[in-house]
Amino acid sequence: YPRAVLQREVENYSKVVSEGRATGELDHPDSSIVSLERVCHIIREIHWEGNEVHGTVEILNTPKGKIAQDLIEARC
Repeated sequence: YPRAVLQREVENYSKVVSEGRATGELDHPDSSIVSLERVCHIIREIHWEGNEVHGTVEILNTPKGKIAQDLIEARC
């Protein structure tokens, strides 16, 4: 995406992040609507590093979060 589009969306999404509502699923969902049943992480911070968008996530203690944690521990 062009940087202008990413900048706009990062600004919009930063509000969701700051409100603690930026959750994510373990796999790529078919929809942009996140299923709380499949949530594994929450995005705690989002920022720019040069031309790339980076963020910090917290793995949650949910069934899918436990799978993500196992994958991380296995260095997968």
